[in-house]
Amino acid sequence: MIQKTEIYRNPFKFGEVVKGEDFADRKKEVKEIIEDVYNSVNIFLISPRRYGKTSLIMKVFEELSERNFIKIFIDFYTISDVNHLLQKLSSEIIKNSYKKLNLIMERIKDFFTSVKPLVKLTADGSFVLDFERIDKTMLIEEVLDLPGKVTEERRKRMVIVCDEFQEVRNFNGCNIEKIMRAKFQHHDRVSYIFMGSKERIMEEMVTLPESPFYNLGKIIYLDKIPIDEFKRFIWKKFTSTGFKVEESVIEKILDFTNNIPYYVQMFCYNLWNEKLWEKKISLSDIEDCVKKIVKQNESYFIEIWDNLTSYQRRVLIALANKEVDERIYSYSFIRRFNLKSISSLQKAVAAIIKKRILHNKKEEMKFTDPFLCYWIKSEFSL
Repeated sequence: MIQKTEIYRNPFKFGEVVKGEDFADRKKEVKEIIEDVYNSVNIFLISPRRYGKTSLIMKVFEELSERNFIKIFIDFYTISDVNHLLQKLSSEIIKNSYKKLNLIMERIKDFFTSVKPLVKLTADGSFVLDFERIDKTMLIEEVLDLPGKVTEERRKRMVIVCDEFQEVRNFNGCNIEKIMRAKFQHHDRVSYIFMGSKERIMEEMVTLPESPFYNLGKIIYLDKIPIDEFKRFIWKKFTSTGFKVEESVIEKILDFTNNIPYYVQMFCYNLWNEKLWEKKISLSDIEDCVKKIVKQNESYFIEIWDNLTSYQRRVLIALANKEVDERIYSYSFIRRFNLKSISSLQKAVAAIIKKRILHNKKEEMKFTDPFLCYWIKSEFSL
């Protein structure tokens, strides 16, 4: 006889924007950003990848949905050049500010006085503005003036999120950053949120005096979710679906994943699936689940490994095996792992950070992917 069990949806989400009850508590950050947006403060939101920047912003958008705000989201990672940016930005502003087609056409005529874009309908019934045969210099001015014009005409506030904003540096042939600064600083009803995961570049954009975006806004460093908050979140998700889970198990999960939101949710998702019928998780189950996830991702890890120099591999093996309180540039560490010299180690670490395999914050070197660290530690030795 098959035992009946209540069927639940896996409560953990990863690899997508998490919303509603799936969003792990970031009340402090949400409150701060909403207050800044209300006061038209520009924000540079900086953190490594997979810390939940986009999910946080979608939570902010959710809170602003009933507060008369026009909300725009532009992913710069998907933008190929300046012309594509102008097309995307103008199209999103117009379609999120006006709903009726006749009004849209009227406003395009009103707002674009020096250039005349074509309106192209898309397969999903929406539209994009086409600027292919228009003088780019005049076009940039018109498009970047658009947020100010629209908010003035609609008497509404607007928030424009520029995700992976450091990618603007890859747009060759046009000094777009200086023009952006010149326009954005006069948009009284608009708050710009510039998000980025390449921390050094983002920091330089807002802190170097020679940068066009120098002091254009405040910096918010998005840190990991506080341990106690994440513990409560994980415990609630497991217990609400009939699981029994001890605090020591949750602590082990957070310790292994280094409290990185993406990996916490991914690990819990897999644990939940593995123990669905038993509805109880032990410490030994964690090790078994880690091994299974590592095995599933081995081909990806091998691909990363194949693209490293032999010395970079040696450095990663050393870091995977280092003691918690061991300083990586100390003489004892370099000698223990035969890493030649401090200068060689520094050069290799810088190259590995550029590949986004390592993350250095507050003088603490960490793997961006804890499962890659586990794979290296278990597969290689010095």
